[in-house]
Amino acid sequence: MQDPVVTRIAANLERVAAHGVPTAVGSAAMAFIVDTLAVGIAGLAPPWRREILDMLTGIGGPGESAVFGSGERLPLVHAAMLNAYQIHSQEFDCVHEKAVVHPMGAVLPALFGWAEREGDIAGALLPVRC
Repeated sequence: MQDPVVTRIAANLERVAAHGVPTAVGSAAMAFIVDTLAVGIAGLAPPWRREILDMLTGIGGPGESAVFGSGERLPLVHAAMLNAYQIHSQEFDCVHEKAVVHPMGAVLPALFGWAEREGDIAGALLPVRC
């Protein structure tokens, strides 16, 4: 049995892979990315950030990925968690109103951390281009 949601997502990915991302979509995505990064940097100030950093640092591991707006480096999973906290901690991150979710706060820290850890990852290397 096929899941209709998965089928629609796969069809959209095939369309984008074949025809590229429309300019308006690429521009909107860039605006959301820049806004999310700015909010993540502003997230250096909220309460509990230092405690979360101390907890994650205490767990240990290689410094694979950067924490937004600081010189700290943590394992990918820890950097993604702290960056997600920094993005969402003040409730300034973008929201998908119909679904009432904050997708960039979850997706962007993981994606940036992965790209940094893997190294030599560029948008031009991805099958979907803006």
